[in-house]
Amino acid sequence: MKSPATRNLVQAGTLQVIGAIYDVGTGKIAWLPTTKVDEILAQVEASPDKETEPMAPE
Repeated sequence: MKSPATRNLVQAGTLQVIGAIYDVGTGKIAWLPTTKVDEILAQVEASPDKETEPMAPE
């Protein structure tokens, strides 16, 4: 949501986002399937609240 530069790299295929959920109580990591990560990224792209400026305003 906050990094258009990162989203551009993902769309270009030069960066991959891997999702996981960390359980603080057990210390276990549950890796999200690629389909779920793709779904989340699609929701971000569709969101009107996503950041669109690649650099912070001066």
